Amino acid sequence: MVKKKDVPAMIITILLIFLAAQWFPTITIVVMIILFCVLLLLGNFLFEFAIWKDAKIQWASVGNRSKRNAEQEKQLEETESDQKWIMENGGHIWIQNKQNMWLHSYYMESKTQSNQYVILVHGYNGQGLDMAGMARQFYEQGYHIIMPDLRAHGQSDGLARGMGWMDHFDLMEWISCITTRFPDAEIILMGVSMGAAAVMMTVGEPLPTNVKACIEDCGYSSVWEEFESVQREIFHLPAFPILYIASLICRIRAGFWLQEADCVKQIQKSQIPILFIHGEEDHFVPFRMLQKLYHSAPSPKQKLVMEGAGHAVSSQVNAELYWSTVWRFLGIRKIDLG
Repeated sequence: MVKKKDVPAMIITILLIFLAAQWFPTITIVVMIILFCVLLLLGNFLFEFAIWKDAKIQWASVGNRSKRNAEQEKQLEETESDQKWIMENGGHIWIQNKQNMWLHSYYMESKTQSNQYVILVHGYNGQGLDMAGMARQFYEQGYHIIMPDLRAHGQSDGLARGMGWMDHFDLMEWISCITTRFPDAEIILMGVSMGAAAVMMTVGEPLPTNVKACIEDCGYSSVWEEFESVQREIFHLPAFPILYIASLICRIRAGFWLQEADCVKQIQKSQIPILFIHGEEDHFVPFRMLQKLYHSAPSPKQKLVMEGAGHAVSSQVNAELYWSTVWRFLGIRKIDLG
């Protein structure tokens, strides 16, 4: 699970330790113990900073914050209104996953007779209600809406954020919940940021034919590459050795290696159509990741590059282009259910 580009640094480090041990064995042992303890503390700090829900210092406030224009402010006000609408008219669903965690989701039933479902997945440090604006769009098209709180978010159980990887197993539980009760359901998966990573990871698993399409908005190519990018930007440090220590701690405390949470590898196994959306000015999840994801997908695919959009604001920057692209991808035309 060692990245090729880090191999030279690892070899040089091992050689230096070996030579030092030959010349100064006692000092080398003492220094190595001290260094190991320091690296362990730094790796644990990085793990808690990014993944642990109750950490004192968290990554939650880090992101690409674009200056809002009047149109974006209007969109945010509409989202708040949509959240209120969900709370007043929607319902709640609880399921227990294979790890005995209770997972919560908001639910909005279509006002038409429909077998169309969409699972809308929020981003890092968010909650299901964050997707209320998108829920309104799908509701107007006759979809039943599922908006889960990912583990360690909202009302769902959990202390460690799944970064999309552990969450994709939970999404399969939500899919099963729908298909068990409604065998003829046709399901769309859509996620933003970490939620986009979760839906991309999901499509790499054996899925029922009920799952018809996937829409990802500004998802990262892998958790490792996203962490590496943020670590360089915030701490100005290379991946080796701290990120490897953090990965080990993540495996012990959260149940997965950072290296295994790979969207590219997952979507290479996908058999359903995928729409990739990314803001051209996204620096938090670097725009370059879009091309890597898009070119790795073997299934029918489309992409939408949103000019002038930062992280997770594409639907606000140009809502008309955004949603017209989504509806064309899904093969439907916008209708008014008034």
